[in-house]
Amino acid sequence: MKYTYETTDNSSYVVATFSDGEKTDSNQLDILVNNEFKNIIKPSCRYVGDDVLISYNITSKISLEHACSNRKITKNGFINIIEGALSALEDIEKYGLFDSGIVFDEKNVYVKAGTYEPSFIYLPCATQDVGIECVKNFVLSLVMGSKIERINDGFIQDLFDILNNPDLCADDLHAFCDEQTKGKKSAAKFAKNARFSVITPTMIDSDGEILRSICQKDGEASSDMKKTLPDNNPPKKQERETPKKRKPKKHIFFILQLVVAGIITLISTSGFFNNADGTLNVKYLLGIILAVFVADIVIYRELFMNEKSVGDEEGEAQMSSSDCASAKEMPDSSESQTAASSIQGVSQSLEQIYSGVQGSEFEDTVLLRDENRCAHLEFFDNGVFKRINLDKEVVTVGKLSKQCDYAIGNNKISKIHAEFIVRDNKFFVKDCNSTNGTYINGSTQRIASNVEYQIYDGYCITLANVDMTLKFW
Repeated sequence: MKYTYETTDNSSYVVATFSDGEKTDSNQLDILVNNEFKNIIKPSCRYVGDDVLISYNITSKISLEHACSNRKITKNGFINIIEGALSALEDIEKYGLFDSGIVFDEKNVYVKAGTYEPSFIYLPCATQDVGIECVKNFVLSLVMGSKIERINDGFIQDLFDILNNPDLCADDLHAFCDEQTKGKKSAAKFAKNARFSVITPTMIDSDGEILRSICQKDGEASSDMKKTLPDNNPPKKQERETPKKRKPKKHIFFILQLVVAGIITLISTSGFFNNADGTLNVKYLLGIILAVFVADIVIYRELFMNEKSVGDEEGEAQMSSSDCASAKEMPDSSESQTAASSIQGVSQSLEQIYSGVQGSEFEDTVLLRDENRCAHLEFFDNGVFKRINLDKEVVTVGKLSKQCDYAIGNNKISKIHAEFIVRDNKFFVKDCNSTNGTYINGSTQRIASNVEYQIYDGYCITLANVDMTLKFW
């Protein structure tokens, strides 16, 4: 039996081919085709001569091996994998199938990018049950293969204790996952603690006072917490004084306009602007009006714009000084968090000034060493010219910034859309089971997923609706 990939009808498939002599169980196949499984990919079957081809739709999914090659699995993602494996095992047993048919090979376990929610392939040729051992070995292989992010809260050790239990069952792993995702995050459990070593920002109200409600039970605060909290209210933060700006006297400006208009009217009716024959000299009148208009602009700027700029600068200076003073008066427990948030705010402001974006995770992507001359992709993103330098062996492009080398903020792009591969001074593109496909040189036929296509200088590569041009220099 061998695996191949196909792309048809804008969908990507992995195909398991059973050659002549390799038997499949038609009863197992019928059960898979006619029922819905949460974490098992529904197959479709066709026959080519004596071969049986079973296809599994993996559109918008990536193999677990591929996901781990870009970044190690997060704790929450690892928990999703464990729960998905248990769910697949339970569904298979529910329909009377053999659990040894589930493929727990990283190359053929497919996950959703970002969350690692798994989907498994079931091969309808299994003949025995192995029980929870298949899930146990799969989980251990991920841990021992260093595929998990480093976690310092005892999570891995607790997991080992569960897996080493000779009486291990699915309920034990379910309970462990529930405890990790729900129990430790429960606000009720947190509120029952007798003492708090650190006061977090969520425990402080708008006036800077510690919220006593978190330590109350049935309307009464616990005695231990009462000892911890001070009897008197801590001094409130000094309210920031709004800088007083000199208000432009708008009524003066408008009265001045009325006066000027009245003067011009009186003069014109007196015949001052008339020619020798008694007719009105229009050019002379328009010249006077234009001169008055220019004077109005100068006066308006002096009264409003300059006033506003001066007021803003004074206000910012006063706000900065008040911020520094308030930072010194803040309690030690929140001082570091305030400093971090201030630095983060400054960083975001600078990024928005130089990039002209609003802080989206996609729009904040930094070009890869753009100052170096190398092969690159050129494209326009919302009218902005951008480049992707191909200065690595593999450059991954998609909209998920955490798992891609370059993220594009376009909802038509898949989370992990395609890879650009550099090998022996040759360049290749590979579609990663994207939803909207990858195209070369304007072709209407999308390229097959998981297959490398060589590309050359000047080639146009289209990811969904984003056209990119390959440039060698």
